[in-house]
Amino acid sequence: MPNLFGKEQHNYMHLVKIADKKMLDAHNAALKVRGRIHDFQALNNPLKASIIDTEAAAQALSFVTNNYQAIMAEVEEILYTDFRLPGMLPLKTSGIPDGAQSYAYKVVNKYGQGKFIDNDGKTANSATVSMGLVPYTLEYGGIIPEWSIEDVRNAAFAGIALDTTTIQAGTEGCMDHIEQVAFEGDTARSFEGLTNHSEIPSQNSAKTFANMSALELVSFVQNGVVSIISSTEEVFGRVIRTGLTLYLPIAQADILLNTNYADDASKTVWEYVKVNNSWTNYTGQELKLEIVKEFAGAGAGSTDRCLFGFNNDRVMEMAIPIMPRVINTIEQPYGVVAPMEYKVSGLNVKRGTAMDYWDAI
Repeated sequence: MPNLFGKEQHNYMHLVKIADKKMLDAHNAALKVRGRIHDFQALNNPLKASIIDTEAAAQALSFVTNNYQAIMAEVEEILYTDFRLPGMLPLKTSGIPDGAQSYAYKVVNKYGQGKFIDNDGKTANSATVSMGLVPYTLEYGGIIPEWSIEDVRNAAFAGIALDTTTIQAGTEGCMDHIEQVAFEGDTARSFEGLTNHSEIPSQNSAKTFANMSALELVSFVQNGVVSIISSTEEVFGRVIRTGLTLYLPIAQADILLNTNYADDASKTVWEYVKVNNSWTNYTGQELKLEIVKEFAGAGAGSTDRCLFGFNNDRVMEMAIPIMPRVINTIEQPYGVVAPMEYKVSGLNVKRGTAMDYWDAI
């Protein structure tokens, strides 16, 4: 029976020559080891017509598998050195199964208070008087770094790993999206972010930073700290002892960091006020400053906005049960792809009263 090209077996001259030399059986045996068999009855049973060269496939698989370790190590290196969110807000990265579609967090609204009790102990108060369980959705995200066949061949022949530029671009693409959700939310998924959360009260500043004197800048920060302390006295004394942070856009942060304090020209306004405020006096902790460019134009009327808030998981958190990771390294007809995935929530503000927006700064 002729094959797909209309030729009979005896028309393949190389087979005729090796058959004459009584090498055909040995030739087919060698091909069988590599998974490539000359079967001229393949049309009757196509499964016998292997089109995969197992030797070459094994080499490619070995190359790709070895690179998978390098790819994932590169992802973790980028996350470790470049991920800015941990310094901005609390992240919940464990305790949630990968496949979860939502998670819930508890908000304690009021503590009970200890009291004298009778001998049987039955009159003791409950430890928690009021609390709420709040569910929150999780969403998948992803990106697909891809190397061309030329990239793969060059790396394979040189005996080196795939270039890191591609996986770095993919990882940074994941991080950019996660940070966008953290700061700005996502309207389509009803996620809110650090710059626009409805649970955080807002008010307008009497003056912009650019129009404030050094003393007025100090007074603005000190008054903002006092306001936060006053509104969180329920938990302030024993629970929230760290994390009070002033979040500012770039321009306003530059003013604080570069304007000299009037009463002590050797210090900037920020150097003075970060330790001369009620929070530092009560806790011994310096007030923190974080620069978030997304606050520019985030306020009412597209004015610049700042935030006094706590980088503390009793006040807010963002769930990232799956940090950016490579699912697998997959061969394509003309290249290799390393699909990446991650899973996030929006920003969950548990105590809006422990935070304040100031607009028109």
